[in-house]
Amino acid sequence: MLRHGGVEVLRYGSKYDVAFARYDWGGVLAPCTVSSRDALARFLLTKIGIRQQEIESLLAEVDAHGSAHVEDVVLSDELRLRYGMVAPTEEIVASE
Repeated sequence: MLRHGGVEVLRYGSKYDVAFARYDWGGVLAPCTVSSRDALARFLLTKIGIRQQEIESLLAEVDAHGSAHVEDVVLSDELRLRYGMVAPTEEIVASE
């Protein structure tokens, strides 16, 4: 199923947590951790589908403030499951 929401990025040290906040659900977010700024940019572009211009702006905000947010992102449950971005309380399981 496709879900609409926002992507949150939080820097800690040299690593980054990427979480998806669904618009139709509230609760604890389950982040995917990436190991570097370059890996973050690749992940956002190739897996999440954020445009390069938005990524550049997001990275600048993360560099300046340690976190950033992108609105209006659509992700499938399958992609979120693959990258560990589904909280257990969402009760979404992989399809057989």
